[in-house]
Amino acid sequence: MLGLEEGAPVKEHQKGDYKEPELKEAEFKQDQLTHDQLKQDQPTGSLTDGTGDLTAAQSAALQDCQKLLGTILGDKIQIESLIGQGGMSVVYQGRHLVLDRKMAVKVLLPTLGMNAKAVLRLQQEAKAAYSLSHENLASVHDVALTSEGLPYLVMDFAEGETLAEMIKRGPMAPDLAIEIFSQICAGLRAAHNQSVIHRDIKPGNIMVEILADGKVKVKVVDFGIAKKVTENADEIQKLTQTGEVFGTPLYMSPEQCRGDKLDERSDVYALGCVLFEALTGAPPFVGQSSIATIMMHLNKETPAPEKLAVPRGLASVIYKCMEKDPNKRYQSMNSLYNDLQLLKEGEQPVKYNPKRPMPKLLKIGLGLLCTAVIATGYYAYQMTTAYVQNYSLGYQTIEECNDKLSRNHDDFKGYYCRGRLFYARGEYTKAVADFTDAIRLRKDHAFTYAQRAATYNKLGKYDQAIADCDVQIGLERNVAGLHNRAEAYMGKRDWPNALKDADEFLAKYPGDFDMTLLRAKVLYQLDRLDDADTACTRAISLSNQNADAYSFRARINFRRHLMEKALADCNEAIRLNRDANSYYFRSLIFANQKNYEAAMSDIEAFLDLKPNNASASKVKTYILYETGKYEKALEACNIWLQSEPKSAKAYLYRANIYKHLQKLGAAQADKAEYERLKKWDQHTTEPPLQDSPEARPALERDDAILH
Repeated sequence: MLGLEEGAPVKEHQKGDYKEPELKEAEFKQDQLTHDQLKQDQPTGSLTDGTGDLTAAQSAALQDCQKLLGTILGDKIQIESLIGQGGMSVVYQGRHLVLDRKMAVKVLLPTLGMNAKAVLRLQQEAKAAYSLSHENLASVHDVALTSEGLPYLVMDFAEGETLAEMIKRGPMAPDLAIEIFSQICAGLRAAHNQSVIHRDIKPGNIMVEILADGKVKVKVVDFGIAKKVTENADEIQKLTQTGEVFGTPLYMSPEQCRGDKLDERSDVYALGCVLFEALTGAPPFVGQSSIATIMMHLNKETPAPEKLAVPRGLASVIYKCMEKDPNKRYQSMNSLYNDLQLLKEGEQPVKYNPKRPMPKLLKIGLGLLCTAVIATGYYAYQMTTAYVQNYSLGYQTIEECNDKLSRNHDDFKGYYCRGRLFYARGEYTKAVADFTDAIRLRKDHAFTYAQRAATYNKLGKYDQAIADCDVQIGLERNVAGLHNRAEAYMGKRDWPNALKDADEFLAKYPGDFDMTLLRAKVLYQLDRLDDADTACTRAISLSNQNADAYSFRARINFRRHLMEKALADCNEAIRLNRDANSYYFRSLIFANQKNYEAAMSDIEAFLDLKPNNASASKVKTYILYETGKYEKALEACNIWLQSEPKSAKAYLYRANIYKHLQKLGAAQADKAEYERLKKWDQHTTEPPLQDSPEARPALERDDAILH
């Protein structure tokens, strides 16, 4: 069988955009999130059976939501199609039968229909949006119950695409940004005038439609965690608990990060973050985790947008929006709107120069709680003071650490912080040395064991990583260390123990994306392909913008001979992130379909991302051989042999190629080398390109070689 799988068997997480080094700390592992994950609505895992998979009853509940298609709600709204699904609700496209206009219908999931807090949140959205009427806001028109007793909202249907989708195509032109953000300001100004604070401004909650005449139409959507400033404390207490912080970490104001009382200036800060991202292509702050991102909002100065080709006037607007102190920001959306209008008319607002350096680090009092709970449309954090302090030990550069250690060789902070900095730079051997010195000074510091374990995993020293995880688990008496240990077991190809740790971790944190995807990879290695597909689908439901998850599900479906499904997942992964592995697997699918031109195009795209890859040379050899391009096939096969000089299969290929080139002596020599190496040649277990031995190319069969 032709071994065409790219690279070695899966044993590591493949990272998406903005993924920082993994430092899995304490029992807050669940906020290890990528840039894309932080931007998405993350389900809590309330729909799982504790293993990260849907139970039969819950799957049936989701199927009930599908049953709404074609039904009529309230004698006037017909459900036409499914738009999307999150952790709490399903959104449909509907049509108002009387007015003959499209509407959006949000229905609470059956599993949450009787959940008092979930219902309250839906009512909160209805109350916040129902009072609003503005062309740049998506209004709520009705709230009622389905015949099954499920609460639902009827809202404006926003045409176009999200701002998040626009940003993926690259930084936005300044003139277009000014127009879009002026309309956002106008909509939020109307909301603020009704005392409604949105609290979750982000690119995914802004819909942009480019009309036929080139004009732009913008709507702000999703008031699911909005609140009226005037609401009484008792009503708010029913919805939230003391110490909870709502929002999306990439766009949260410092006061929102602290859980303080919010006003419209918090939305101003968030809008500044979104404007920064629209103009530069990336958010201003992306930490190693959601907690780290929060700490950056609290402590780090705003990156200089003018250094990223942002015009001076817009840079001044961003600086003023993103002041840490609310009193130094725009005091209203109207003020921000006015400055954008000046820019639109070619004038410059008063230049704003933020003061440097930044304010002192936030002082966090004892007893502040924050548990990371990831849910659709909002994040609630409760973090212990000790945990937060581990993100702000004080030393920010290697030079500063060196200076401290030159004065005090027993400075725990110096070794600990320098180890983390070396880790971030990929200097893993130096990181291990520093973490070892830190442990020498504080043998009870669980975080240091966790970070040394993560570093050992990077170095392939899996036994040492497992030993550190065991110490971490013993010190903390929780499941946090299971994540690093599961990765170590994967590195050792100890799939049963890796699966055991993944299951135990997910029993406590069923909404963890990374561990859910890791579990899918373990199940794949155990040849439990149906279970792997279910787990990978679950991971996609947790982060539907993660290219790695789609790419891996394509790999699973390739093994299951479900080529159409594999092709769809490859297409999505490539759309999201130009994923290299998806180009590889899509080339195999096209080769299966004898679409050799498309297969070659994809394998060339793969090689652009991963030059001199041996597996790609295998695929090129096959494609070029099948299309009769024997000279080029010989070149590809020689590259393959340079990477894998003991590959028996490569010699078999080259023998066939030499045969067609009439180089019979060379063909006989390669046939002899093939026979010698055959017993050593080890391949992965990818399926043949065709479904039966009879259908496989002659190149696949040993007896096809010339005798």
